[in-house]
Amino acid sequence: MDPFSNIPWTAQSEYRALPSVVLLSRRWWLFFFVGGAMDKKICVVSMSVGKPASMTAAWINNELIMAERTSYPERRRDMELQLLRELREKEEKGFIVLVEEENSFITGRVGQRVRLRDPFMNGRPVLIEAMQIYKELERQKAIKLPRKESGKYILHQSIFDSEHDKKGDEFFNINWSEITTEHVLTLLCCFATEYNNVASADYIRAMACEVDSRDDSSLIASYINIIKKTQIMGCARVPQGILTGKNNIL
Repeated sequence: MDPFSNIPWTAQSEYRALPSVVLLSRRWWLFFFVGGAMDKKICVVSMSVGKPASMTAAWINNELIMAERTSYPERRRDMELQLLRELREKEEKGFIVLVEEENSFITGRVGQRVRLRDPFMNGRPVLIEAMQIYKELERQKAIKLPRKESGKYILHQSIFDSEHDKKGDEFFNINWSEITTEHVLTLLCCFATEYNNVASADYIRAMACEVDSRDDSSLIASYINIIKKTQIMGCARVPQGILTGKNNIL
């Protein structure tokens, strides 16, 4: 079965056209400076809640499309080889692979570990960040749940009841006993839309890549020239003092 057969046909061509390695030098700079959105291929795995399962999804044109769920045996040895093989194949095809697990059983070899209680870069727990993204996508009709048993993936208010304190800040009362594997998969897919692994080789290459010579006259090249000139000027402002040693050589 085609794993993306239940993605709307209008999005399938875009999804399949996404590159196997997400470097995209010129496109990345457009995303960074002009404020566009970068499409992503997503694979998330829930290991700590219920039975182990994964979900593939696509982030296309600022819309999240959750595609297909795969379930795995609960016994560690039975699921290990299958899950590792599938996740490695996904990474080779350019997927962002996020695994929700307590230890590094899987992520010690493939993917990135995510725990819902861990702080995101803005200081809020991943769970809250993902929930806020979900609420926004749902409000704007920008999330498509899996066709099969789609109701299980809805995050109901009874699970994540939000209130506001005297300062106006929103906080959540979380009913942990009602959170299921499907809920975790939804949260991880939402979180993946904002996730970038800054330690990955692909991300570093995208940050450091050069613009092709044919782009020298473009707006992107102008931004890069400004950055390079700023770096040169910063180096020139460093005071030249006498170091310990002969001829300023340590």
